[in-house]
Amino acid sequence: NVKLAKYFAHQLPVVTTPFGARGFPTDACIVDDIDSFGDALVEVAANERVRTALSSKARTVAETQLRWQQISEELFEQLRSLI
Repeated sequence: NVKLAKYFAHQLPVVTTPFGARGFPTDACIVDDIDSFGDALVEVAANERVRTALSSKARTVAETQLRWQQISEELFEQLRSLI
């Protein structure tokens, strides 16, 4: 799932499946089942406002939730709670 984090960091609009989005904030991308996936792609491709909004949200998520420092701090806290 690292590729989704990379897409967010590069400020790309993302369309993914529920499986692909697992563990990530879903407000930064469009999550659709495989049957509607093509329609979601067409909507993103055709709608600049949607692309801009998704790109902006993706970058914000990358900057605020997916930084290594933050991830390591959260992991440390989880490990500490197990001890």
